[in-house]
Amino acid sequence: MYWRSAVKNSGNSVAHSPPATAAVTTTAAAQPRAPPPSEASPFTFGINLPCMNGSSGTGAFQPGVYNYSYTPAAISAARKLGFTAIRIMVNIETAGHPAVLAAQKAIVDGVGGHAIVCLFGTGSTVTHGTGRIDSMPEAIAAWSAVHAVFGAMPGVMYEIFNEPHGYGDGCNVAPCGTLAGYLKDMQAIITGAGLPEDRVQLPSTSFRLGQFSHGASGLSSMPPHTRRVMHPTLCPC
Repeated sequence: MYWRSAVKNSGNSVAHSPPATAAVTTTAAAQPRAPPPSEASPFTFGINLPCMNGSSGTGAFQPGVYNYSYTPAAISAARKLGFTAIRIMVNIETAGHPAVLAAQKAIVDGVGGHAIVCLFGTGSTVTHGTGRIDSMPEAIAAWSAVHAVFGAMPGVMYEIFNEPHGYGDGCNVAPCGTLAGYLKDMQAIITGAGLPEDRVQLPSTSFRLGQFSHGASGLSSMPPHTRRVMHPTLCPC
């Protein structure tokens, strides 16, 4: 799945563009368009759809319930540009508001049922949060609520925790966690919330490619079908 950032105030500003062979075209206004499905298969063409909180790159890190009041016309416009999947965000507070989850589901339905739902941690515009699971019961409850809404949609993947930078040396907020602790926490959430293993994605704890996949003692103990990905997500899902 190839991803582009939707707007400037995305919680994650890095975006991946399709490869040169994807034959991306532009309109007169130089807007990106996805290749036809026949050319893009087996990939979908996704956009990182941020919450509408704030007006800067820290919007997704602000505490409180996320605002996802995108209009049907906006989602239709995204479809006309060729986008066939989205990445949407939840946090603990948002997962506790059924009306917001319902609005997010309507957005996912509007792009054809393909999406990645990502859980963000403790909100902080200064530190981007602790980068760790601060409350396991709340995280499990949040994912349980998300799965109750999106569980019947096989095209929706679950990115268990956004940018888990708190599980390693030099984290933003002490005490820093460990990679073994990260794997333990992720497995506890997957099991506790009853998430399908083949729909789970685990971001790397570092932007240094390979730290997760090659430096994880005990990695083999994770579910065999669990997807392990760098962040931002780039996968043929």
